[in-house]
Amino acid sequence: MKSGKNDANDADAICEAASRPSMRFVSLKTAERQAGQALHRVRSRRVKARTARINEIRGLLAEFGVLATVKGVAACRRLLADALEDAENGLPGLMRALLSQLSVELAEHDTHIAELDAQIQAQCREDERISLKGDKKRLMEIEGIGPISASAVVAAKINWARSPNGAILIQVPYGSIVHERWSTPARIKPSARAGGDKH
Repeated sequence: MKSGKNDANDADAICEAASRPSMRFVSLKTAERQAGQALHRVRSRRVKARTARINEIRGLLAEFGVLATVKGVAACRRLLADALEDAENGLPGLMRALLSQLSVELAEHDTHIAELDAQIQAQCREDERISLKGDKKRLMEIEGIGPISASAVVAAKINWARSPNGAILIQVPYGSIVHERWSTPARIKPSARAGGDKH
C-alpha cells in the first residue's frame, strides 16, 4: 500500500482501479438526459415552494380562527376562497389584501407546475422507453408508475427489468426497489442494501 496522498499516487490508483475487470464505469450523460433531470429538479422546487405557500396560508388563517379539516392543495384553495368571501369571519382589510396576494402566488405556482407537467407528458409520449408501443413492455405499463416517475427513471438512466416471477426490478445506486403485483393494491418495497442493511 502506497502512503502519502498526492496527485501522482492518486493518478496511479485510478489507473490501477480502471484496469481491473470487475470495475464498473458510469456512462457519459447526454445533453437530453441532463435536460430531463433539470426539468424534474425545477418541478420539484416548484412543488416545494407551493407546499410552503400552502402551509403559510393555513398558518396565517389559523391565527384568526379560520381552520381547515382537510389537507391538500385543493382544500387550501377552497379554504382561502371561502375566507375571502366570508365578510363575517373577522378578517381585517389588511389581512384580506395579504391573502389576495397569496392567492395570486398560489395560482402562479399551479400554472408553472402544470406547464412543467405538460412538458414531461410530451417527453413521455415521444420516448419509447416510457410509452407502450405495440407489444413492447414499457415503464408506463407498470402499475403504480406514472409519467413523472417513469420520465425520472429514464432521465436518471436507472436500469429496470422484469424478473421471472413478474415483479419489476428497478436498480438504484444503493440497491433496488421491487414492484410486485399483489392481490391487494400494488405497493413498492425496498430490498436490502449490500451488506444486509435495511432501508
